[in-house]
Amino acid sequence: ALPISAAANKLLAIIENAEYILSIEWMAATQAHDFIQSVAARAPGTDALYGLLRTHVAPYSDDRPPSADIEAIRSLMSQNTPPN
Repeated sequence: ALPISAAANKLLAIIENAEYILSIEWMAATQAHDFIQSVAARAPGTDALYGLLRTHVAPYSDDRPPSADIEAIRSLMSQNTPPN
């Protein structure tokens, strides 16, 4: 195997951090839609993303650590392509 440069290692760390940030953002946005679902309809693309996440992660309604949910969402992002 070829050695990985310091710049490549830094880039991999940045990508990993971005995946975590996007996972948390997706989780927060989905939870926000849970709170307003009786008031406002979701756009088709938003509804597709909402449904995809909710098939893998339950709504946050108790005092559980979010780390398992964040990891599940991160895995979900790496396995799927965004809907059209």
